[in-house]
Amino acid sequence: MYNYLKRGKPAEAKRAEQEQIANAVRQVLREVEARGDAAINELSKKFDDWSPASFRLTPKEIEAALAEADPAESDPCPPLQILIEPSLDNLRSQAITTSIDTYDKDRSSTPITPTSAFTAPPP
Repeated sequence: MYNYLKRGKPAEAKRAEQEQIANAVRQVLREVEARGDAAINELSKKFDDWSPASFRLTPKEIEAALAEADPAESDPCPPLQILIEPSLDNLRSQAITTSIDTYDKDRSSTPITPTSAFTAPPP
């Protein structure tokens, strides 16, 4: 018998929560579309407790912000390898002693070793 410490939300509860979030986002978008900058100012104050006199930055402010930014964190799209490497390391560590039989496209049995499981198939 299993002793569950925590259970996930039922599917219906998840759907209801997702719909509630989607409705909130739609409302924000409608406000911005209808009232423009005035809505942006109010939403910034509401969500971020930040209400500057102007959201427009001067070139000097932009340069100062870029000088303070960590280049590693400012890349909007880091290489996929950087994103998945921790997961691959985890999988490799769990697969060290594991060998799985599987079938390739020709239906011949091919063992998968910890090393071959994470490399490209031969051409």
